[in-house]
Amino acid sequence: MKDIYVLTGATGGMGSDYAHNFKHDGILIISDLNQEKLETLKKELDKKDINSEICVCDVSDKNSVNNLVEFTRSLGKFKTLIHMAGLPESNPNTDLIYQVNLIGTKYLWILFMKSVTIVFYY
Repeated sequence: MKDIYVLTGATGGMGSDYAHNFKHDGILIISDLNQEKLETLKKELDKKDINSEICVCDVSDKNSVNNLVEFTRSLGKFKTLIHMAGLPESNPNTDLIYQVNLIGTKYLWILFMKSVTIVFYY
């Protein structure tokens, strides 16, 4: 059974950089809001022989995070959640920053904490 690593915010700068430098034996689930960007990233990772799967997820939506958890469970043994989804303080929409950075982190924590090691990067 393969170890499963989940990367939120995979198509952003830090998330994409992490994905491109993924060195673990296992499956990297790349997750973000935009299916098209995720498909582009997956093609890039395939060229580097990085085993990845796509899961569209809005971390600020509990049902979306739950779908990510269920998808992760369907693939194998949970290993690590790398949480890179987030908005900068310079974003003018403070409500959105709150929903993504705080509430999204809470949903990820609550729904994954029993099954995976969680690493937060900001």
